[in-house]
Amino acid sequence: RICIKFMREVTSDYNNKLNLFLEKTKKDFSFDAVAVRIIDPLFYMPFAAHNGLSASFVEEESLISITECICGKIARLDTPRELSYFTGRGSFWSNHLKEEVVEKLVKSGIELRGRCVREGYKTLLISPMMTGNGVRGNLFLASQKENLLTKEDVNFLENKATMFGKKVLGKLTECERYNIIARMLAQSNGEDIQIFGKYFEHIKNCSPCHDFYRQRLKFDNFIQKIMFQLTSPYNLKSKIIESLSKVTPD
Repeated sequence: RICIKFMREVTSDYNNKLNLFLEKTKKDFSFDAVAVRIIDPLFYMPFAAHNGLSASFVEEESLISITECICGKIARLDTPRELSYFTGRGSFWSNHLKEEVVEKLVKSGIELRGRCVREGYKTLLISPMMTGNGVRGNLFLASQKENLLTKEDVNFLENKATMFGKKVLGKLTECERYNIIARMLAQSNGEDIQIFGKYFEHIKNCSPCHDFYRQRLKFDNFIQKIMFQLTSPYNLKSKIIESLSKVTPD
């Protein structure tokens, strides 16, 4: 039987911490969009958490690898630091992201996807999230407004990214890093199976992953039943909490 305790287990602790961190950062600096990418065991960089990104941006940019665009350069700590857009710690930032900036980056050897420019972002900071074992992800902060950041702000946010990387990302298990990709695969049309062959090989032989997905399916079915019982304009969140509170723990 499904209980409130199980719901908390399905919603991982690291995910809650990521969302709280991003929510506070977005509010404190008035960013339009904030996100954290995590480098998974296949060296892709899916969004582990995001706030304010458009649905099309998330769909197009979730499955980039560490060999692509500025995000990949930062994840590899392979940035042309002679350019003023890059800090000594490998972050990229600009208060005026426009075609002239893009041209300079391309001339320096960075192959850009160009999605941030098309989204209309003017202020952008992408910073590596370090742990004791190297870079585990990137902090992504963006706004369509100009001049949101000072050098002091960038330094402060780089420190935050490093502290948070060590505190949270450094503790992620291999299964948790695979599971981030799994959410997107579950919504795909199956065309990515060959690309993610290593992922399926892992999950096939991993007992913790088996348990996670078995329980997740139970929970999804439970929520689906609740939704069928709703009559508009019933509050979905209240209905779920009410239903879970009536279920006897396992």
